[in-house]
This record gives sequence, C-alpha cells and structure tokens, in this order.
Amino acid sequence: MKITTSLVGVVEVRIGEAVAVEVLLVAAVKTSTMSTMTTMIGGDVRLEAVRVLAVTVGVFHKIVVAVEVNDGEVVARTGEAALEMAGDAVTRTRTIATALVRLKDVVRLAVARRPTITRNDQRPAAQVHHSPDHGQADAEWEGNTQPLEVKSDDPYVGASVALSCKSGVGSSGSSQRLKSNCYQVTTDISKCSGIFQYDVTIEVAQESEGGGQAFGGRPLVRPLLRQVVQDAIEQNQDLFRKILVVHNGGNALFTPSALPFPNHVGVLNVHSSARNGYGTDPPGVARGKTRSFSVRIRLANELEVNVLQEAYTNPRVVVQPLVYALNAVMKAGFVGTLVESKGNLYSRIDAMKLNGGRVLYKGHHQTVRLGAGSLVLNLDRVWREFYDEGPLLEVVRDAFGARDYGSIRVGDLQETCRLARAVKRLVVRVTHRVTRLQTVSGVSDSSAQATMINVDGNSISVEKYFLDRYHIRLRFPDLPPVNLGGRRPGSESWVPMELCEVAPDQPYSGPDRSNTASIRTQAVVRPQVRMNGIQRLRESFNFENDPYLKAFGLSVAERMESVGARVLTSPGIKYGNGLHYPKNGSWNLQDKTFVKPCTLSNWGVVICSTSNGSRPCVTRQAADNFVRNLCREAANRGIQVTNRNPAIVSSEDRPRGSLESWLTTCHDRLERDRIPRGDPQLIVVIKADDDAMEYQEIKRTMNTMLGIPSQCITAAVLARARVQVLANICLKINAKLGGRNVEFPEGTLSLMHEEPTILIGADVCYPKSDKGARPPISSVTASLDRHSSVYVARLSVLSGRNDFSHLPQMLWELFIEHYKHSRRQPEHVVYYRSGVSTSRIEDVVKGEMMALRRAFRMLAADYEPRVTFVVANKHHHVRLFVSDGGGRNQRDRSGNPVPGTIVDSGTLADPQRLEFFLMGHSGIQGTSVPTQYTVMVDENNLSADQAEELTYRLCYSYARCTRSVSIAPPLYYAQLAAEHALGSLADVSTDCSSTSSNMASTYTLAGLSDKLGGVMFFA
Repeated sequence: MKITTSLVGVVEVRIGEAVAVEVLLVAAVKTSTMSTMTTMIGGDVRLEAVRVLAVTVGVFHKIVVAVEVNDGEVVARTGEAALEMAGDAVTRTRTIATALVRLKDVVRLAVARRPTITRNDQRPAAQVHHSPDHGQADAEWEGNTQPLEVKSDDPYVGASVALSCKSGVGSSGSSQRLKSNCYQVTTDISKCSGIFQYDVTIEVAQESEGGGQAFGGRPLVRPLLRQVVQDAIEQNQDLFRKILVVHNGGNALFTPSALPFPNHVGVLNVHSSARNGYGTDPPGVARGKTRSFSVRIRLANELEVNVLQEAYTNPRVVVQPLVYALNAVMKAGFVGTLVESKGNLYSRIDAMKLNGGRVLYKGHHQTVRLGAGSLVLNLDRVWREFYDEGPLLEVVRDAFGARDYGSIRVGDLQETCRLARAVKRLVVRVTHRVTRLQTVSGVSDSSAQATMINVDGNSISVEKYFLDRYHIRLRFPDLPPVNLGGRRPGSESWVPMELCEVAPDQPYSGPDRSNTASIRTQAVVRPQVRMNGIQRLRESFNFENDPYLKAFGLSVAERMESVGARVLTSPGIKYGNGLHYPKNGSWNLQDKTFVKPCTLSNWGVVICSTSNGSRPCVTRQAADNFVRNLCREAANRGIQVTNRNPAIVSSEDRPRGSLESWLTTCHDRLERDRIPRGDPQLIVVIKADDDAMEYQEIKRTMNTMLGIPSQCITAAVLARARVQVLANICLKINAKLGGRNVEFPEGTLSLMHEEPTILIGADVCYPKSDKGARPPISSVTASLDRHSSVYVARLSVLSGRNDFSHLPQMLWELFIEHYKHSRRQPEHVVYYRSGVSTSRIEDVVKGEMMALRRAFRMLAADYEPRVTFVVANKHHHVRLFVSDGGGRNQRDRSGNPVPGTIVDSGTLADPQRLEFFLMGHSGIQGTSVPTQYTVMVDENNLSADQAEELTYRLCYSYARCTRSVSIAPPLYYAQLAAEHALGSLADVSTDCSSTSSNMASTYTLAGLSDKLGGVMFFA
C-alpha cells in the first residue's frame, strides 16, 4: 500500500470561550483504500484523503489526532496515547479508522455544544467519486436537503401503470410432489351456464307527515338484511318457488336463472319482526312490532361461467365478479348455522372456556380461487377467541387485572380511557327489564353515584334512578355506567355495568395474552395432523348433497390437490472469518465473527420492577453477571467492547419513579460520560415479563424522547442466558449500532451485486386492540448497501385506506439515506409490499407506483429507475404438506417442507401473473405458512428464477437471528418498525370524553428522533 501525505499544522480557532472546529483535508488516497476505510467507519463519514486532524474542545481540554503513514508503518496518536503497529493493509487501515472514529465523536460533541462555528473558506473542496453512468445525477443529489417540486401535470408521474403478465415459471432446483389443502372445483354449464347478479336495496317503512307510510331512514346492518331477505323469499313463494337464491349478506343476490320481474326490476313489500342489528330500532317504530320493508331487486349483471376457460390463458379477462359469486354460493349452506367473522365460519359446538370471560370457537376457512387451469376450493382449520355470554364486569375485571369485581378501580382519566377501549362497541343485554340487545357507545367519566341524568326535569344520579325506578340497589356504585344510547349530548342512556351481560358470538381482538397457551394447544399441530383434520372437515361437509352447489352446477373433489414443487439451493453466507453454508435454514455463531463489528463504549442497563412494583425484577448481582457474560460474548463475535462497566440504573434506586424516569436517568448518566466515551449508544432494559404495554412504553421513550436504540430482555431469559441467547442479543446490538452481521458472497444477489439496486419494504400495521379507534401506521424500510444488511425506516399515520399522501416524502428520505451510505444512485428498485387485501391489490399497486414516481421526480428531474413491485401475503390459508410417501430430505424436523420449497405452477398459481408460494424458513412447531408472492409490476424484466431466487436468498440476510426467515427481510423490518411505532401513537383529543363517550379519538404519531433516522433501531 503506497500512500503519500503532506503534513499540515494543527489549526486552533477560538471565539471568546466558544469552541470552533476545523478539519483540514490533505493529499489523496487510492480509491480502494478510501472505500475500505469508509466501510469501517460508517457510511455517514466520507474519506477522500488521509487527514491530519486537530480539534480543540473547551479552554483547558485539548485532543489532537494525527495519522502518519509510511510504506510499512502506521503511527496513530490520540492525545498522549500512541499506538504503533506494522502489518497488512487491512490492519493499517483499521488503525487509521480507529483514530478517526474517536475524533468523529469528539467533533460531534464540540459542534453540538458550540454557540457558533467559524469555517475556513479556503479549505479544499470535497472530492466526490462518481460512477461513469451517474456523474450528473449524483451531482444533483449532492447536498440535496429539500425535495424538488413536482409539477401536478407531470406525465411521468401520472402515466398509467402497466401490470405485468405471466411469461413463464421457474425451473431451478430439484423437483418434488406435495399436497395442498385445496380441492378442485368443476362447473357444469349444462346445469348452470350463467349466474344472475341482482342489486338489492332495503328500506324501512316510517310514518309520513300526511299519514300512510314513507320509506327511508338509516342504512340497515347485515343481520337485519339477511333476515328481511329471507322473509321476502318466504312471503313471495310464487316468485321464488323454483329458483334458489343466494344472498351475500349485503346488497347482492345471486340466482342460477333469471327472476320473473318485468324489465328485470321488482319491488316487494315485506313484513318482518327483525331488529336493526342488535336491537336498535329504526326511528318512529314501536319496539317489538312487525314492521314493513320495501325490498327493491334489480338485475345488475349476468356472469357467464364459460369465461373461466378464457381466463386461464388471457390475462385481460376479468373474472373476479364470477369468483366472488361462486364464493357466496359455496358459503350459502352454512348461513344461519355457523358464526361468521372476518370471512371465516365458526361453530359454537364444543366451545372451549378461556380466562377473562372468553371462549374459543373452532371453525373453518373456505375460499374459491382461480388456479392455473382450474378452480380450487381452499379449505383450512381456524380458531378464534370470542366473548363468552356473561357479565360485562368479567370483561372489565380482565382489562384491569383485578382479582374480583370489588377490586376494580377506575380512578383517573387514563383508567377511564382504558375502560372505554375495553367495552366500546360490545353488544350487551340488560337484566333490569325486557331482554333486548344494545351496543355500548361510551363510558361515563364519573361513577354511577356522580353521573347525573334528567328525569322529569329533575337532576338525579344514575344510582338513585335505578333504586327508585327498578328497586335495584347497586353493588358497585363507584364504577362508571356505560352509555347504551346515542352519542349526542342529551341522547345518552346510562346503565350500570353490573346490569349488563355480554351477548354471545362477538369476536375478541384485544391485547391480552393470558389465553395464548391454551389456544396454542388447540391450534398449533403438526402438519400431518392438520392435513388429516382438513380432510375430515371436507368429508363432513357433504358437498355432494348441497342444494346450492347442485343448483349452480358446482362439484368439489373429494381429495386434496397434488402440486408440483421445487427446492431451491440455499445460499452461502459470509462472516468476518469465512464462508458458511447453512443446513435446513439454520446455523449458529460458534467460531464466527461479524462482518463489520461495532464498538460498544457508552451504554447502560435499566432494571425494571416486578409486575406489582414491589422490587426489581432481578438482583444487581444477576445483572452484573449478565453484563459480564454479554461483554465476553460480544468480544467473541468481534465487537470492540471498550467499556465493560456500563451505567446500571435499578428501580430500587428510584422506587417511586416511572419507567420513563428510569430510562431518562440512565440516559443522563451516559450523557455525562460523553467526553471520554462518545455519544450514548444503547440502553439494555431488563423487564419482568413480556408485557406488551410496557414494551411499547420503552420503545416510545427511547425512539422519540432519548433517541438511542434499546434492547429489551426479560428476567426469565436472563436467568437462562446461555451462549446462544447471548449471541442472539449480540446480533441485535451489532445491527442497531451500525454494524453488519453477515453478507453474501459476490454474485449471490446478482441484481444487487451487478448494478446499484435498492430494496424497499412497505407495510401497513392495523392496531388490533382498540377495535378501530387507533389509525393504521404506514412503515417503509430501505436497504443502504449492496449486501441487504443495513436498513433504515420511515413511519407515518394513515388517515384512510387509500392515503398515499405521505409516501413520496418517506421514499425521498429513504433514497437520500441510501445515497449517503452507498454514494450510488439506484438503477433498480425492488419494492415488496405486504398488508394488502386481495380486493385492493390493483388499487394499492397503482397508487404506490405513482407515489414512487413522484419520489423519483423529487430527487431529480430525469431520474427514472426501473421498478419491480412484488406483493407479499402471509395472511392466507394455503398450506403445503409432504405426502406420506415423501422422503426425509423433503421435510424438516417439524414435518414441514424444507426451506427453499417453492410452488409457482399448477392449480395453486395465478394463471395471469407470476405468483409463487415460498417456504423461506424451517418450521419450529406447528404447520408452517408459505409466503405468497405476486409480481405485479416488473420493469426490470426479471425471469421467474431471478425473482424467486432473489426473494429466497434474502431470507438468509435477516439480522436478528441465525435462521432463514419466512418473509423477505425488507418486509420483516417494516413490520418491526411499525410495531415500535404503536407505542408512539399519542391520543391528542382534548380530553378523555371524546374517547369514552364519542369514540372519536384523534391520534398522532410522536416523531422518531432525528438521531435514529439512519439507524436500525428496530433490529
């Protein structure tokens, strides 16, 4: 290595007592050496030259870093300390990098604390090395701090999005046969050549001002719609006697032949005693009486069954309306006997009792889908928690973790909001008068003793009203009553919670995990057991005698489909000390060092209290032992642990403090150590258990207030923290602090290794515990390097399902971060998207492609990289099973297909687009779920093998474990970042009444700290 230097004197500039920093660049370095040094220091520091550097900090403290390079010797001096060493090029470069990293921390501190700074305008301009094809474009990106303005009529942004068509299937890998939980569906056009689709509109009769009846009022809900349609059929047998009608529960009817209406429109007057939903009567109608409805039926479409044959070969044929109709027909026989929720059907028979006033229903999922050459029925087993029929107080007791009803305490606004979220929108039956179902629309912010209502012009408490009116003395008058009336002031109907019972068949979607173990015993079964259970399910349905299937000319095969599959070759992975080849998607860190280990110098540990707050969850001695073992393991992985005595803050130090105060105290101690140790880097948090609310509070505090990564570990895990557990923690720490755990050998990721490519993962996370009160979060991640090892994320709150307004800005920021790190402008974009329902795929793809194009224009006027847009789906019900005759090399230890198993042809595959089911991981327990990938846009013209192999190999680059994962890491990271953000959703309503009474909270996402914008805080 030959490097020429010219020495420059130390520059010291002072402005009164302020601090000024000056860095002088000297003499050029060979490009290869510069690249190596840049990699070791980090992408945010550019080295165009070996530097003679000087900095003065404060008045009395002076640190000088000097680097001298001779042909065979490197001398790096930091203050009075000197390190002399000779060796190969890598060793010498590491020495230089170490000195510069120390200086970088000092410079950052000085700049952050100075009032002003004087710059030397005569310093040499920074040199930027451009690739031949991107010189001009890179120059435009240099110093790009604000996005360019995009014209509203830009033809590139507004151009129509061309969806890709299937051009072939993959061929790489070894072939095998598997079974899938799909059954072939055949159509008999001699019995039914077309399906007639009718729009149905139902209005309730009301008393008009001039007498007689008028029709109108608020929309009717699904339970009432079904009942009124059924009454219409029964009361008009002359019209429907010979025609079987299928109602989808909404505004559509399907029949195998035309209804005898003049001009295909019929209006029926129907008398029904059905309620509007759960007992909320239409206005102007006395309770319990039979009401009149006007049912208008109009022919909307005639769906020809033979269009299926054309759809198998012509991607332009629209077949979804017909498939939707067939799904309604397949479910028609179960309506009224099973409970429907989220498209699945559940049975009340043999329901399993759970904690917290809940039960477990067993059910099934069924969907008709279009395969390559035939229709198939996807059939699967499902389980779900439902509220059990019983006291509302049981739900409240569970939400507050109380021992019994008398222990429930609702004392402040925060607890009132928690209560409101637990019971809102629950359907209940009151016990003090005639049984009638009603919906909880709110919770009072005061007790039944203090909540006042108006009775005949007099103000009276809810407690006294029920005593006087119903002779009921409340057992728990200090609890708030619930509102079973309207949301507008004056229309409330306050009822004590102890007089309410929960109606059955309501699905539970809260955050409580107390029943997880019980549910897993039922739902988590080995693949062979699940396959046999599905087959028994198929046999029990007796589709052969289903009158609806007969009327519409449908038949279902008796046995599961056999599908052709391939097993892709697993990639090699590269660590700091060599190349390794995983077996069955798993490996370990024994005798391995990270490719780019970080330096751990300024970090701390927080010990939380036990769940009841009585004491720290672990002793100080246990924490010290953990720290000592963690430091030893980190050093074995190559991490430079320069501080083995981190700041430790225990809850016993501040027994009355909060979680936020403990974290802040630890951070303050790290700030005090900034001068000798650099910026605060990490806080390890030892938690009592895996409580989700506490975890979200930790991430909110660290990500938005303190701005440094955190690493959580439970006391139970700490107690059994063996080498493998410690190694896994080191994986996460190294990724969070800017290190790189693993990379692929050159050529493994052909697209990324050959030309500048950025990988993007986008996901939308819908909070599950608030029944729609909290908004969804959009999370987007992007790769920063050619090895798919380092990612950054951006987050935002969505205002609606089709809200793409924030996406261009998020993408612009990610592209800028990619450029800062790699100094390269991507020519190719591979965009993975998850969290999209089947019915919205095309709308989402078109909307986000336009957002991508807008982001490109925000970067440069002529920047138009090629995009491949892939939709990923884990929330489907297709399962792959190794048949009884399958060899040991076809299944892993859990009995699932081995990693790399892929299906992209046959009855499972979309006939119109490249779609593949990929088993990217090795199963641990239960039946593994393959990820479904669909290539929607492909401007890069990737072959099926290229798209499939890229996606599979990426599964080996996940930074948090030594296993291949089930979904492409860009999406995995997007999901993790969104989960971090859930705790940062702040309710900005003016008070809790909007939450408890009106259920209309307004949420905002607390901003991610700028310090974490370029960090894998989510790792």
